[in-house]
This record gives sequence, C-alpha cells and structure tokens, in this order.
Amino acid sequence: MLQRKETHVRELIGPGVPSGSKARVSERERRLAVRLEKALLDSIGLSLAYQPIFDRNQQIAAVEVLARWDDAIEGPISPSEFIPLAEKTGLIVPLCKWVIREACLQTKRWLDQGFLLGRLAVNFSVVHIWREDFVETIFEALRESGLPAQMLELEVTESALVLDFEKVKQHLQMLRRHGVRISIDDFGTGYSSLGRLRELDADVLKIDKIFVQGADEEIRGAAMVQAIVNIAHSLGLTVVAEGVETVEQRNLVYQMGCEEIQGYLLAHPMTPEELFILMSKHRNEAHSAGPPLVDTAIFSLSPRALETQEAQPLAAPLVFFGIA
Repeated sequence: MLQRKETHVRELIGPGVPSGSKARVSERERRLAVRLEKALLDSIGLSLAYQPIFDRNQQIAAVEVLARWDDAIEGPISPSEFIPLAEKTGLIVPLCKWVIREACLQTKRWLDQGFLLGRLAVNFSVVHIWREDFVETIFEALRESGLPAQMLELEVTESALVLDFEKVKQHLQMLRRHGVRISIDDFGTGYSSLGRLRELDADVLKIDKIFVQGADEEIRGAAMVQAIVNIAHSLGLTVVAEGVETVEQRNLVYQMGCEEIQGYLLAHPMTPEELFILMSKHRNEAHSAGPPLVDTAIFSLSPRALETQEAQPLAAPLVFFGIA
C-alpha cells in the first residue's frame, strides 16, 4: 500500500520539473508523504497562519500567509520539514494549489466584508513555477474566488532565478501582463545576478533576516543592508526587511530606507480569527480618523489601464501569502 502511494506521489511531479528534484526520501519522509497526500485529499489538518508586515507608522501594511500542518498521527509538523518534503515528492504542486485557492477565497471574503486588503502575495516553490500549468493554476484561483488580479502578488525566492531563469521569467511575465505583481523573497541568500533582478521587472524586494539581524551588530552587516536597499530603490522596488526582532533593528532599517518591516518585534504568526480582530481594530481606527486614503476604483481597471496610472501609496493592508 505504501509503495502504491509513493508511486502516486512521484507521478504528481509531472513534466517540467528537472530530474534532480526527484531526490531520495527516507522511511519517515515516505510515511509523512503519504500522510500529507491524505491531508490534501481530505482537506484535514492543513491550515493557514498570518504574520503582519508593518509600515513606518506602525500600521499594518501587509500580512504574510503561512501554511501549517497538524497531522492526526504525527502531530504538528514543522514547515521546515514538510515544505522540503513536498518539493521532493511533488506534493508541493497540490499543496500550492490548495493554499492559493484557500488564500484567495479568504481574502475575497474579507474584501466583501469591507476590509481593503491591497494585495495578496503568494510564495510559490520553483518546482511549481517550472510546470507548464503554473500560469493556469493562478488564473483558476482568481476566477473561482473572484479576487482581482491586481490584488495578487507572487513571491519568488532569489534561488528560483538561478535554474532555468528563462522559463521562470516567461511564466512570471505572462502573469504580470494580466496585472499580477512580483516580489523577490529572501534576497541576498541566493546567487542570482543583478542583471536577472532587473530583467525580471519585479515590484517588491524582501531582505532576508540573516542580513537584517546582523545589521545592528557590525558595520559590514549594516553596509550590506544599505547596499541592498540602494539597489532595490534604483530599480523602483519597495523594500521589506524580514526578521526584525529588536527596536534597534527596526530603527536602523527604517533609517536605511526600508518601507516595511516584518518580525517578532511587532507580531508573531496568528490565526485567521486573530487577524480578523486586528484588522477590525485598524478599520475602526481608520474610520474614526476620517475617510480612507485608498481609491478602490483601481481594482476595476484593466491591466493595460493600470500601466498608464501613476503609482499611488496604499493606505490599506496588503495581504502576503507564503508556504514556508
């Protein structure tokens, strides 16, 4: 039975994934792969957590969505274990499909309840981006949920720009032509060139926490963060500092020009119910302060029309989604 399940898991990888991704798995990994496949088929044990991203005014600027798995037999499984496992076995594809579907549906419900949710950013594995059906997966989630394409932002790790860059660029540019935005995640940990960063024509760059957390400890660390911020701004990118855990780190990255920060200093990951309470609080505060500063008519514009519009600052929360 386990062998048949493992064979099915292997078949899920499908075309468009380099053979090197079919790595050998241990006995525990095979057992967890079977459990994860069952969780995906039954929609049991999987959930989403949310960690806010804040602007310079300590207001919610974004919310990153994180996949969680609590197995009935094995108990809670760390994302650092089940995400690499999903990539090895090919289950990352149905996992990504489940997450983007649930995230889009939830975001649309919040939008219908009056929350201005800016953008929904989705962190996809390069294993999925390589696939020929990747673009259609995104469009299908948007169609089913009714979420405007202009609200969707795809997060791609820098390492995804190293292997088969032309295919990655082709798929992302196709989505971008329909209004979807692109974000480079964990910048500084990969080996991509600045030329590829420019060629991808992204919108947001997220500085990895290893640089942020070292910025207040040594001069070279601070110089590295400043250099990344300068490069990002020269390309017209919004900069997010990840892993901010101290007041000193927060003040330093803001001083260097980062527009947004994320980290345990301001918020840990929270349940959808906790996020709803937080968004309600911010909405009530916004109503008491006066009319909203966001022109929601932008969501009705076509992608071509959007290209002709000048970029305006968004006062509404942005919703980011990641699976790591």
